Amino acid sequence: MGRTGAGEVVLLRIHARDPARAACFYAALFGWRVGRPGALGLGFRTPGGLCGVFRQGEPSTAGPEIFVGVASLEEALPRAVALGGRALVRPGPSPDGGRVALVLDPEGNRIGLCEAPGAPGEGEPYFPAPE
Repeated sequence: MGRTGAGEVVLLRIHARDPARAACFYAALFGWRVGRPGALGLGFRTPGGLCGVFRQGEPSTAGPEIFVGVASLEEALPRAVALGGRALVRPGPSPDGGRVALVLDPEGNRIGLCEAPGAPGEGEPYFPAPE
C-alpha cells in the first residue's frame, strides 16, 4: 500500500459505480496513473506518489476514504477510541502483508489505519465491545 510512515496518508479509496469510468476521469483531469484491476479495485498513483484505488460501490456524498499509516494498531485503536472515535472493523490482513483496521472519527468519518508489514503487532488485537 505504499507505506511512508506513521501519520502519513498511505491510501485514498474512491467508490464508484463504474471504476473504469472514474479512473478515466481522474487520469484525464489530474494526470493520475491507473494500473490494472486487483483484489482491492482499480489502483492508481497521483503525481505526488499517493496510492489509491477505485472500488466498485455506491459513491459517497461525504467523499473518499483516507488510510493513514500507524506504527502499531494495538496502540492506535485504543488511542482513537480515547479521543472520541469508534472502532469499526477489526484488524485484518492487507494485500501488502501488513494489517488494516477501520475507525470512525468523532464526526463519523471512516478512516483506515494501516500497519506496515513486520510491525510489532503482537497479542490479541484491541477491539471494544459494541455499544
